[in-house]
Parts: sequence; structure tokens; C-alpha cells
Amino acid sequence: LVQDGCDYAQVSGPSVEILTGSDVVPFVEAGRAGYRVPSYMYEPGSEDDGEWAIVYTDVCSSYGMVDIQQDWQWTFSRVAHFITQTLGGSASLFLWCSTFTVVSRGLWRFTAYEMLGAGIFTLLGFVWFSTGMCDKSAGNLCAFHFGSKADMVAASLWLAASVMAFLKYPPPRPKPFVTDRLEEMETHGMTTNTSGSRMTSGRTSALGSGRTSTSGSERWS
Repeated sequence: LVQDGCDYAQVSGPSVEILTGSDVVPFVEAGRAGYRVPSYMYEPGSEDDGEWAIVYTDVCSSYGMVDIQQDWQWTFSRVAHFITQTLGGSASLFLWCSTFTVVSRGLWRFTAYEMLGAGIFTLLGFVWFSTGMCDKSAGNLCAFHFGSKADMVAASLWLAASVMAFLKYPPPRPKPFVTDRLEEMETHGMTTNTSGSRMTSGRTSALGSGRTSTSGSERWS
């Protein structure tokens, strides 16, 4: 749900000093792909102390320039996130196609499995909170932030949608434009058949009126 990439968790502790190079910054917002450092905001001439706040127009910083170990939990979380996007995108495409096409029972069940997988892999992505950057024994703390909370909602919706898809298969119904097209074709076919019958009967009458019999044999008049 969140494409920002660096608002998955709010990190505080020694990892912040590694990321920022300063022991003054109290926290950073981090994700699988990058992190964002807050800025100190204050009003000149004001008696109130300033505060650290995130400026969301700032770009995310990459982990490539800092000494943060991306362990197997980090890698697994990124893979789980990619699988979630793949399964969720495919399921959404099938559901969108079902609005104007007839989906078979097998394809509908396959879509339900995709939504189930998207929900499961979304939950598996939370293994990121067990990475070294969030190690509590080292004094670090990673709290749920906007990205992880959005993933909780997304996982709940995926799982609920998959259960409903398993329990209910919508019976195939002709779509409105298909029904209109069939009615138009049937009407056109009836008109053609009627005109053809009239032409055939008229030709038979003409042939019948122009045929006479003489001495037991037929000839044309």
C-alpha cells in the first residue's frame, strides 16, 4: 500500500547514530529500501523549544552509504514484500476482469489462493522487525509506523477477501453489453430469415404460374 519506502518503522537507539552520524538525532523513519532523517524545527523569537519532525517532501536516503548489516531477516522481508505485490497484483487483475467477463470456478478459486498468499506473505514481511537494526538487546527500538500499520490493514483485507472468495462463487451471468449484442443478433437473424422466406415463396409462385402441362409432359409457356 505504501510506496514511500522509508516509513515502515520508527527507529530509535544506537542504530540512529549509525544512520545519521550524530548522537543528537532522537529517531529516524526507516523501511526496507531506505530511511529518512528528521529535521529540527523551531520558530525564531519563540520561547518554545523546537522539536524534531519529519519533512515528508525530503527524499529517502539509501542504506548503501552506512554500515548497517542487512541480515537474512531483512532479505526475507524484501522477498516476501515482492511476492505480496506479485500475488496481490495478479489477483486484483483477475477480479477486475471478472467485471466484464465470465470467470470459471477454477480461475475464481485460483484467485482466492492468490489473495490468501498475499495476506500470508504480507504478515511474513514483519520479520523485518527482528533485524539487527531493531535488536532490543543492543538498545534499539523499532515501533510500528505508517507503512507497517498499512500492511496490517492490507493483510486483514487480503485474508478476508480470500475467505469470502472460497465460500462464495458468483454464478455466471451474461454481461449487459453481451445480452444486448445477442438480442441484436437474434433480431437481425429473424429479419433475414423472414425476408428469405418471402423471396423463396415468391419465386415458387412465379415458377408455378409459368409452368403448364401438355399431353402429359411439361413445357414452359
